[in-house]
This record gives sequence, C-alpha cells and structure tokens, in this order.
Amino acid sequence: MKRGIYVTVLASLLAVGSAAPAMMGCCGDLGSQLKEGMEKSIACNDDIKKEMGVEANVSFNISDGRKVVNVVLSETPPGDAVATKAKVEAIVRRHFPDADEIDVKM
Repeated sequence: MKRGIYVTVLASLLAVGSAAPAMMGCCGDLGSQLKEGMEKSIACNDDIKKEMGVEANVSFNISDGRKVVNVVLSETPPGDAVATKAKVEAIVRRHFPDADEIDVKM
C-alpha cells in the first residue's frame, strides 16, 4: 500500500478511535487501545525506515486478550535474514512491549 493511502487510512482509524470514548459504555477501552496502537504502528514504521532503510507496514490485532503485531517489509534488506528479523522484532518490541506475538514477513 502506498504511504499516502496508508497514512490516510490510519488517520481515519485514529479519528474513529478518538470518537470511541462516546461508545465506552458498550465497548470498554477499545477506542483508547485502537488509538494507542495506531500511534505505535506509525512510530514503529518510521523507526524501521530510519534504522533499516526499508518501508514497512506494521499492524496489530487484539483478539481474546492476545496482541499480535504483524510487520510486512516492502523489500528484503541485504544481509542475513535471521539478523534482519531479529532487528525488526527488537524495534517492534520497543513500541509494543506487551505484544504476545510478533510476525515478520519479508
């Protein structure tokens, strides 16, 4: 997904997350989790780009209390794939320390 479109989608989701407190009675803290997760995803994307030089699409899913973070790199960086995956996971862990699972695809 092109960055402009991706940022537009994220901005739309952030707006929904900001409006969610009105629905707190039926949805708990879903709105705050969504907003916080989107902000972390954007920061994580930026750090991967700065530190590794590749675009990434970072998304998250919370289901049954488990948080799974998915990372798709736009291209495979040169070098050892295992080391690359470990570096991406370390960057993600800085932003999502409570993630139960991190899935990296190159």
